[in-house]
Amino acid sequence: MGCRLAEGNYIAVQVDDEIAIDWKRWVYKPDMGAIVNRDNSYTLPYNYVIFRVSRYEE
Repeated sequence: MGCRLAEGNYIAVQVDDEIAIDWKRWVYKPDMGAIVNRDNSYTLPYNYVIFRVSRYEE
């Protein structure tokens, strides 16, 4: 359990094959809270979760 993630946003997608998604065709729309096709016609057709890693401050 010694690995660390760099600060930033991450997307984890459940797919059958690691090359199933051409990321050039997709964008994140924060107003919708969703990943959509660049022409906004449909959302990503896979289960996914978006999370952010930030520095812990006391």
